[in-house]
Amino acid sequence: MCERIKRWHLRNRTCGARLWKLLKQGKKSRSFLHLFDPEADLVNMKQKIVMKTHMNCQKCRSKALQIVAEGEGVDFVAIEGDQKDKVVVIGVGVDPIKLTCNLRKKVGPTDIISVSEVKSK
Repeated sequence: MCERIKRWHLRNRTCGARLWKLLKQGKKSRSFLHLFDPEADLVNMKQKIVMKTHMNCQKCRSKALQIVAEGEGVDFVAIEGDQKDKVVVIGVGVDPIKLTCNLRKKVGPTDIISVSEVKSK
C-alpha cells in the first residue's frame, strides 16, 4: 500500500484521528510502527496503553473495564488517576485503536494518552 493511501485511510478513520494528529506533528510511537511496516515484529511485544475516558459513575467504570478486558491479548486492566478517568491496559498484541473505538461506542469520549513498551525485570 502506498504512503498516500495509508495517510488517507488514517485521516478518514474516526478512531485513527489521534494517530493522524501525532503523525502530522512528526511523532511516531513505537507501538504504531506495525501499521506502517508489516515486517516489524512490534505487535508481539508487551505494551502498556493508557486511555482517558469520560466516566461519571461506578457503572460506567465497570462497563469500561469489562469492555477492555474482553479485548484480544489483554493481561491486566486497571483504573487510575485522581478522578478515576484513566484506563490502563497491559498485554501482548493489544490493538489500542480497536480498544479506543469500542470504548467510544459503548462508554463515551476516549483518547489515547500513551502507548509504551513494558520492560520485563
